[in-house]
Amino acid sequence: TGIGGYKVAGIILLAVQGSMLVVRQFVQGKYKLIIVSGLTIVASIIASISSGQPIMAALLSAGALSSLQVFIHQIFSQFKKA
Repeated sequence: TGIGGYKVAGIILLAVQGSMLVVRQFVQGKYKLIIVSGLTIVASIIASISSGQPIMAALLSAGALSSLQVFIHQIFSQFKKA
């Protein structure tokens, strides 16, 4: 990846962070944490790829897998209550 790749990754990470702020402000209820944890997965994968890791290494990184575990746990715990 060159400088252009880093710019694109930076723009995507900025959009993800902006989306998190919007979700935290305007989304209420059981979907809020699910959306934020899903965006955290995306952000951790993009950050790993922009640092030079291959895509599979980014998908299987500790940050992405732990975020995925939180995401799946939130889905089960939120919809089990319903």
